[in-house]
Amino acid sequence: MRCEQNAIAMTQDSFPRVGRPLLLGLTGGLLFVYSLPHVIALRYLLLLAAFLMSAKASWGVLRSGNRYCALTIALATLAVLQLWMLVVVIGFAENAVASIGEWKGQWLTAMMALSTGIGTAAVICRMQTLNARSVCALTIAVPVTALIILHDAVVLGDMLKQGSLLTQHAGITDHKANISFAFALLEPILVADMLSRLVHRRGLLPFPSWVGLLILALSVFALLTAGARNGLITIFFAFLLGGAAMLPQLKAVYSRRRLVVSSIAGLTLIITYAVVALKTDPRWQNFLETLPIAWDIEGDTRWLNGDGSDLPIAPSGKPVEASAYYRIAWAHEGARMLIEHPLGTEINRGTFNRLLLEKYGHTGASHTHNGWLDMGLNVGFPGLILWAGFLLLLARMGWRMHREHADPLGFALFLLVATFAFRALLDTTFREHPLAQFMLVAGLLAGTLTKIQRSESVRA
Repeated sequence: MRCEQNAIAMTQDSFPRVGRPLLLGLTGGLLFVYSLPHVIALRYLLLLAAFLMSAKASWGVLRSGNRYCALTIALATLAVLQLWMLVVVIGFAENAVASIGEWKGQWLTAMMALSTGIGTAAVICRMQTLNARSVCALTIAVPVTALIILHDAVVLGDMLKQGSLLTQHAGITDHKANISFAFALLEPILVADMLSRLVHRRGLLPFPSWVGLLILALSVFALLTAGARNGLITIFFAFLLGGAAMLPQLKAVYSRRRLVVSSIAGLTLIITYAVVALKTDPRWQNFLETLPIAWDIEGDTRWLNGDGSDLPIAPSGKPVEASAYYRIAWAHEGARMLIEHPLGTEINRGTFNRLLLEKYGHTGASHTHNGWLDMGLNVGFPGLILWAGFLLLLARMGWRMHREHADPLGFALFLLVATFAFRALLDTTFREHPLAQFMLVAGLLAGTLTKIQRSESVRA
């Protein structure tokens, strides 16, 4: 016990006090700029600076703890995944040099982001006069909220100029999905904060509950005007999963009648959104008729085009809904290719495109729009199992902290991982900045929980 106390004290004294706000600023800056276009050099500069500043603190978190702790086991699983990627590169990739370059651009930066999150968490936990959970949550919430407010201001300004409601508006980003990827980092914090206030009468964020509701409203406005359908679906998933996970505690606090009324109110909101979406978003209006046509990838290969031209005609006489048609067909073909290449092929974002060209001779598809399938085509079933294991270990860590200590930050980590894994079924998120963003926030949450747990065990 004395050795562990000395190790913790040593790492606490090793980071200069003046550098703490700078590191928090760099981490928050990263979360802000990840969603902006044409700032790749700035992203790398901020990441490198934050990584170098936090590397020693990150190593201190691992060195001072038990080798069998949850975070250490999760990181070991991630390390084995990287070794498997090396096996894929050496054993299967046609162009090993290109695969190594792709790994460096995708996974090396993601692991640097994860390390930065863990190191920043260690520094946060050294600010003994502050609540580490709240500071960690604010490190995520402040830059993402600022991004959403700026995004909404741009969209609202354009609406006032044109005098009409705008949809499919990318705002300050270069793709409508980017604002939803950013909100996915804040979403678990908000849900955990709201549910913790309902059950335990204490929040995760240090401000009144109406502020969280306002942030949620601003975020929903951003997603609706961007036409980020998958982002809105993920919000519903997060609240449904969070409510279901918290149901035993909710039952202990509130009457059955109140829970039924709240459930009806939530269901009413979902139905209201569905009605509005059907009226305003043409992608929903022909969705059901599109499903069987999109699944039949052998009877009609127009799904290879990917440019919205020459779409099949649904029984209603209208063309199928393009987004659903392509995504379903690509996912179907991607699943078949994964079975054909169970051990993987290479480390490359364009693997699906290459395999389609080899098989059909032409294609307009770059990826399947399903993160699990796209990653599987790279690393095969062994890699997918390792990646799922890493995510499961992080989620389990958060869940245990929630169940054993009623820790809202643990619940936020559980929701972060669950929603990230769910969203990958709808978009290719296991790559580029969505992956790096997730790893940075996961490192922040997991690192803070690990440090809190160790400090509490030392005091005990």
